Amino acid sequence: MVIPSLPTRGVGGCLSLLFAAIPLLESPCLCLVPPSAMHNLGVVAATYARTRTRTTMTIEMTSDPSTTITTSSTSIKTKWGSIVAYCPELGGDVVRIRAGPDVDDEDDDDGGGGFLASVGVPTFAVVERAPSSSSSSSSSLTPAQTSSSLRSTTRANGEQSPPTPPPPRRMGLEGILRNPNAFVLDGAISVDACERILNACEYDLGFGSYDVGKNNHGAMQVVVSRAISDELFGIIGPHVDVMGVARADDELSGDDRNDVDYDYDGGGGWRSSSSRRYYAPRGINRRFRIYRYAPDGNERFAPHVDAGFPPGGSSLDDDDGPESASSVPFLHWDASHQYPSSSSSSSSGSNVVSRLTVLIYLNDDFRGGHTRFYEPASERRRGDGIENDSICDDCDGGEEGVVVASVRPRAGSILVFPQAVTESAVERARRIWPLHEGSPVISGKRPKYVIRTDVLFETIMSNDFEIPEGEEVLFQHDDAVRDVFLNESPMFSTRFLHHVWPLFNPHMGVENAGPLLYSFVRFTKVRNVVEVGAGYTTLYLLQALKDNEEEMHRVSKLDEEGRLRLLDYPFGTPSLEEWAHSLSPACGNPTSPPSSFSSSLLCIDNCEHQRETASSAVGVARTLGLDSYLQFLKGDAFDALDRHFSSRGVETVDMLWCDFGVGSRMTEFVSRVWRFLRPGGFLVCHSTLTNEKTRMWLEGVRRRAGAEKTGIPAEEYAELSLLEPHKRFQNSVTILQKRVSYGGTRFEEPIYSEYA
Repeated sequence: MVIPSLPTRGVGGCLSLLFAAIPLLESPCLCLVPPSAMHNLGVVAATYARTRTRTTMTIEMTSDPSTTITTSSTSIKTKWGSIVAYCPELGGDVVRIRAGPDVDDEDDDDGGGGFLASVGVPTFAVVERAPSSSSSSSSSLTPAQTSSSLRSTTRANGEQSPPTPPPPRRMGLEGILRNPNAFVLDGAISVDACERILNACEYDLGFGSYDVGKNNHGAMQVVVSRAISDELFGIIGPHVDVMGVARADDELSGDDRNDVDYDYDGGGGWRSSSSRRYYAPRGINRRFRIYRYAPDGNERFAPHVDAGFPPGGSSLDDDDGPESASSVPFLHWDASHQYPSSSSSSSSGSNVVSRLTVLIYLNDDFRGGHTRFYEPASERRRGDGIENDSICDDCDGGEEGVVVASVRPRAGSILVFPQAVTESAVERARRIWPLHEGSPVISGKRPKYVIRTDVLFETIMSNDFEIPEGEEVLFQHDDAVRDVFLNESPMFSTRFLHHVWPLFNPHMGVENAGPLLYSFVRFTKVRNVVEVGAGYTTLYLLQALKDNEEEMHRVSKLDEEGRLRLLDYPFGTPSLEEWAHSLSPACGNPTSPPSSFSSSLLCIDNCEHQRETASSAVGVARTLGLDSYLQFLKGDAFDALDRHFSSRGVETVDMLWCDFGVGSRMTEFVSRVWRFLRPGGFLVCHSTLTNEKTRMWLEGVRRRAGAEKTGIPAEEYAELSLLEPHKRFQNSVTILQKRVSYGGTRFEEPIYSEYA
C-alpha cells in the first residue's frame, strides 16, 4: 500500500488515515509519508506497536525525503515458531520456546515446561533468520549479528550518539561484602537500551507471575544472543577478579586440599600451583531472568544467598531429530556445549559453572526496591538493639539482622556479587556471607525492572597432585601452619565496624590510627597495654589483644603436637612456651589486675572532653565481648598512672598509647611513664609532627637532647614518626621503643637463621 501524502497539521490530521490503514498493517506493508509528518506518525506507530499483542514496528531513516515503515508481525512463521518481538538489545527476533527435554515437562501444555512454567514464568529465545529467507533455520539458535546495542544512545532524530560512550564508573563493595568481586558499575548500559528492553518485555513478550514462598513478583526468562552476552561480558569482564573467585570457592568448600596458592597462567585464567584447580572466565549466562516488581509495596525477593545457575541455551530438537516436522524450540537447562572454551586446557573434569551474580537495573523511577545486604548469620548477636533506620531511609528492622549495604537501583547500572554453588555451599554461605534481598517497591510511576544473569567460569579439577619423591617431608605441615596463622578476625566484619562507627569523632583524627594500632599489636604480640585517652581506638586495641590470644593458642597447640614445622624445621620460638602458660582464666575477670602473662588494656580518661566517647567505648566493648580484657580508670592521666603502677614496680607495660592533650607538658609526661615500659616496649604518641609544642619535644628526641629536655635518657630509645600528609590536624604518630632497661641492660632481638 502506498500513501502519496498525509495532512501535516500534527497528529490529529493523520490519525484517521493511519488507523484506517491499521488492518493492512497485519501483514508487511510499506508506507511513504512526507518528512513533516514523520515524527508524529512515528509516535502513533510506536504506540500502536506496544498496544497490539505480538506486533512490532521498525522505523528507519532513508536518503529519500520520506520514512520507510516496515512491520514484522505474528503472521511471520519460522521453524522456531512465530516471531513475537524484535529487540536488538536482546539480540534480534524473539520467539517463545519450551523448557526442553532436560527438564520434566510431561504435563506442561503451555509451552513453558518444568518448574518455571508451573509457576507461570514464560520462556523466550532470540533467533536470527537467515538473510535469504525469513523462514530458514538451523539446529541451534544462532546469535543475531547486531552492532553494539547495550551502550548506544538514540537521539530524537534517530542518530546514535555518542559514538564512544564514557566507560562505566566502578563503585566497590569489596570492604563491606568482603569479596573482591562485589561492585557496582554505574553507567554500564545506556538508558535508551534499558527502555527498549523493558518495553519489549512489558508490551511484546508479557510477564508471568512468580509466587513461591516469601518471593513474589513478575518474571520471564529470555535466552539472548551470543553477541549480546559477549558485549555484556566486555563491560563486566575487565572488573572481575578471577583469583578472588577461586578463593571464595575454597572458602565455601571447607576442604583443606583446596587451600592452595593460585598463579596467573597468562591466558586469562588462574591455575593452582599444584595443578589441582583451574579457573578461567567463559562469559555471561545467555539465560536472562527478567523480574518486575509492582510499585505497591507487596512484591519482594526475600533475603537469601544465590545458588549457582547452569549456562542456559536453546536448541531445536526432539526424539525424531532436529529437522523433523514435530521438532520444537526448547530451553537447554545446561548448555555448556554452547559456550566455547576460553583456555587451551582440556580435561574430563572440566565444567562450566556460574560464580558471580549480575543484576542489571533497567529503570529507577520509583521509591524503594533497593538490593539490601544483611550481616552474615555467624555475626549476629541477640539484644544488640541496632536500629536499621539509621542506615537506610527505606530499611526497616526485622529478623534479617543488620543492613550492611543497600544498593539503590539506577537505570543502566550493574551490580555484581558472589554466589554459592551447591546446596551445601549455600547453607555454609548463609552463615558466613551477607544475605541479600530485593526489597519492595514502595511507590513509583511504574514497576521496577531488573535482569538477573551470571558470570560463568570454566573449572578443571584434578586429584593428580604429587610431591616429588623425597620432598614430602618438607611440605607435609604447610596446610596446618597456614590454617593457624590465617584465621579471620571479627575486626574485619561488618558487625565490628557497625558498632565502632558511632565512636569516631573527626576532631580526634584517629580513623587510620585505629587499624594501625590493631596491626601494630598483632605484629608485636604485646600483652599489657595502656591507653591514655579512650574511645574509637580502644576497640581496635581490645580486638587485637583477643585475636592475639586466640592465634597463639592455636599456634601453641600445633607446636605441642609437633606440627609447627616448615621445610622440616621448627617454626616456633622459645616464647611459645611462655604463651602456652599465659592463657589462664586470670584475664577473664576485668576487675582483677592482669598477671604477668595475661593480656589486658588499661584505659585512662577523665571523660571531660565536650565530645568524649570514652564512656561509650566501655558499652561497645561489652557488646562485642571484649570487656574481659578492659580495665577503665576515670581520672587525670598523671595521677592515675602513678597511683595504678606504684604497687607493681617498673617495666611492666608492653605498650603505652598516648592520645590526650599533653601539649607543653610532654617532657614531664614522658619522664613519668618511661620507667613503666619494659625493655623492648613501645611509647606511641598521637599528633606529634605539625603542632608547635609537641614538635619542639620531638626535635629534642631526634637530637638526643637527653632526659632534661625530652624526659628520656639519650641512648635508651629508637624513634619513628609517620605523617598523614592529607590532613592539617591530628595527622601523625611517633613510635618510641625502649632499648635499655632501668638497670642498664640493652634490649636485643634474637637471631634465628642466616638468611630467612
